[in-house]
Amino acid sequence: MKISIGEIDDLSNFALSKGLSLNLIKLIPLRTPKDVYEREYISLNDIEKTIVNRSMRKYVKDFQNRSTYVLDSGIEVTIIRGHCNPHLCARCTRLRLTSSGRFKVCLYRENLHIDVKNTIKGREELLVEKLKIYLDFSFTIGGDLCYFHGLQISGLLVLITLWMML
Repeated sequence: MKISIGEIDDLSNFALSKGLSLNLIKLIPLRTPKDVYEREYISLNDIEKTIVNRSMRKYVKDFQNRSTYVLDSGIEVTIIRGHCNPHLCARCTRLRLTSSGRFKVCLYRENLHIDVKNTIKGREELLVEKLKIYLDFSFTIGGDLCYFHGLQISGLLVLITLWMML
């Protein structure tokens, strides 16, 4: 956002003092009024040029193809261009549970979700079976592992188990 542009050095220093990394995220027009978006949007390109000049090295994170720069201070700054970025989407492996009770593989797609709110509230025991069918899981029952397109997400089983106990 334009109002934050002058705070990047302060944010970097704060992150450095706390041992954190810094993510600079492109403003997404998701439910943002058009006039606010047009007024506050700023391209990350100019900011990235400044970061590049201060960096010692660059690498690309496997998750979502995020460009990450290591500054001379040692802090890592990641540039995140999420909205309408096919390179990011191609490497995204997230499964999200929304506040409306839907599992989504993409926040930007309304047609890729499964509504589990009533299933969770009703303590339906077929929840795991429904998710396995929808998400194309393959399970290793003995090792308590499950895979979603090759990604281990055994934590999802724990999450589902906790909901079933509510």
